[in-house]
Amino acid sequence: MIYIVKFSLFIVICTYLIRANQFDWKTANTTVWLSSGAYCPTETYLNRTYLGYSTGFVPTNVIADEVSDTAGFIGYMKDHASIYITLRGSVSFQNWIDDFDAIQVPFNNSKCQECFVHEGFNYAWKQVEVKVLNDVKKLRQQFPDYSIVVTGHSLGGALASLCAIALQEAFDAEASVSNKFSLRATQKLHIIPRIRLFTFGAPRFSNAALATYTSQLLLDRNRITHYKDMAPHCPPYMQYTHISGEWYENETGLVGSCSGFEDPTCADQWYYTSIADHMHYLTLPLGCSSVSAGEIRSVAGFREPEELARQERVADKVPVKVFQAAQQIKKTRVAADRGNTAVAVEA
Repeated sequence: MIYIVKFSLFIVICTYLIRANQFDWKTANTTVWLSSGAYCPTETYLNRTYLGYSTGFVPTNVIADEVSDTAGFIGYMKDHASIYITLRGSVSFQNWIDDFDAIQVPFNNSKCQECFVHEGFNYAWKQVEVKVLNDVKKLRQQFPDYSIVVTGHSLGGALASLCAIALQEAFDAEASVSNKFSLRATQKLHIIPRIRLFTFGAPRFSNAALATYTSQLLLDRNRITHYKDMAPHCPPYMQYTHISGEWYENETGLVGSCSGFEDPTCADQWYYTSIADHMHYLTLPLGCSSVSAGEIRSVAGFREPEELARQERVADKVPVKVFQAAQQIKKTRVAADRGNTAVAVEA
């Protein structure tokens, strides 16, 4: 009997190793460190020392909107020949309001008439979209051969997904006007960039139509989930669908590829979930102190992984006042704030 158990364990490990064969550990480790660094105070983004797997990162632009409290940074790494866009997860009351504003609204894309998007996430992204696209375009003029990587943890993962969609659509639109090649051919020839997406513990942001559209648009998408992390289970599956491209990190740290949009053998297998698992990815405890040698504490409002682990049962309960506030703000938002018009990238 013991030999059967050992053999079964051997098969499981081998399966994970085979499935993880194509996982880009280099970029994944870099992006999880950058995503963790996004929890540092915004005023430190441009002058803090980037350590560990983010060593060599040069920040160039800060992403910050006071109304939505959307935050992050843009920069590049010469050793990786890559431009990185990092968006921060939830730390503030306003972030939680956007998280719980889960009504679906039209995605407003002529190529996907049936596409609907999470209202709160879309609102938060629209507040910084024009600036981010213009900043990335200017940086790419400086480094035309660099790849473009978009990343984020939690709320930042949802915003990173919307950012990747917007960037790919913008570059595709430019290419369709400036050359006669197909979009796929121009991406392979590096005439236009193929946006790379790496998210950690990202919630669902799209209906089935938008999930399909995004999965077809973004050829290099990596939606990383960790064991029983609760965030990938939100909002409910009945209304929302994840994009494909999931990589599942199990309780021992092994990472394997998943199939389809909601693989029942990966994160979707769990009914009871954990906030503590949400704050650990690729063995890294998420938070500013983890990536700054303890010299800088996370931005106010961020709860350190150790604190969440101690208060797991309490933290699993959603504050009623946050939900009520989200409903009230949703009622008072003006339609113009939704960014219903197409975003034009400055020439």
